[in-house]
Amino acid sequence: MVAALHQQKAWTDSVPIMVDVLRMHPQQSARVRLRLGQIVLQYENRPHQALRVLQKIAPGELPENLEATRQQLMARAESQRDAGELELQAEDW
Repeated sequence: MVAALHQQKAWTDSVPIMVDVLRMHPQQSARVRLRLGQIVLQYENRPHQALRVLQKIAPGELPENLEATRQQLMARAESQRDAGELELQAEDW
């Protein structure tokens, strides 16, 4: 379902489904968290939420290339947050 939404570029519509996946399968969540953090940052402009999602990925859970992507996303989110990007509320996903 998520892949089909992403093919249609329905990024925001995929977020609730991805959150459900995280809740149902927390032990296999690293790659889902990475993609969710990216979507929340790039398409919803929510750097605080992106940081919350990405920070929950434990060290060593991602292969080296994906860890580099996570670090880049976190740096971008921190920059946007520090620039004063406002959000109503960050959720605990």
